[in-house]
Amino acid sequence: MASSNLVLPYAVDDGSREKRFSEGIEVAALLCLAEAERKKKTGFFGGAAEVLTALSKLHYPLWAIPFASNCLLLDGMENVAYNISYFKPPEVETFTEDLKRSATALELYQSALRSHSKTFSEFTSQTEIPIKGFISDKKLLADVSPLIQDSLTKMTSTVDLSSLIPPKIDEKRAVAISEELLKHHNRIQSETKGLQFAIDTVSEETKVHVSKLQQELEQTREEYEEKISEVTAEVDKRKEELDGTTRKNGKDHRN
Repeated sequence: MASSNLVLPYAVDDGSREKRFSEGIEVAALLCLAEAERKKKTGFFGGAAEVLTALSKLHYPLWAIPFASNCLLLDGMENVAYNISYFKPPEVETFTEDLKRSATALELYQSALRSHSKTFSEFTSQTEIPIKGFISDKKLLADVSPLIQDSLTKMTSTVDLSSLIPPKIDEKRAVAISEELLKHHNRIQSETKGLQFAIDTVSEETKVHVSKLQQELEQTREEYEEKISEVTAEVDKRKEELDGTTRKNGKDHRN
């Protein structure tokens, strides 16, 4: 894999400073930090004078590996790790095939749903997949990303920018880590699409059966409305006949 060296600044400029965080200020900040780390009363902040004989950038090793349209940032010293929490999804291929086969009849469709009632009741146990060296801190990534973009425009091939700290993760291992992450990423994407396909299948087939039931209900309602109308007309006719007979009998009785 072709690679290039980038030098990132020691401190991130927050953009609110009137002056850029120059190399001189960077050296002064490092000096203050070194003195503060001495944890003793003497030194820069009081006591006998001491001489700082050397101050050097060792270039902490980081790897920026292309990943899809972005890149992965890996800790070359392997001081960090990331655990992918992974749940193995249920077997959806058999589920969707059963639904497709039973789609012609409501009874078969209901039976298929019942037979898979436990398929989605719970996922299998959680699995932790450790990825050594993978940097996932969002704040750090947000800070580093524009610096990498800026450094790409200022890159030089005439200066040796190799890290003076021997990395635990070399270029070959960094590429292997990115390939491993890509493999897990693709698998999760594939299984997610499988789950979505199962959801779409259930939704579509259920809509078909609901539509059929609604049509049957409407047809049944129309048939019974017609029958009810006929019975109502017959009842009204019979009622009129009974009312006429009653009135006639009453008149004859008075006479």
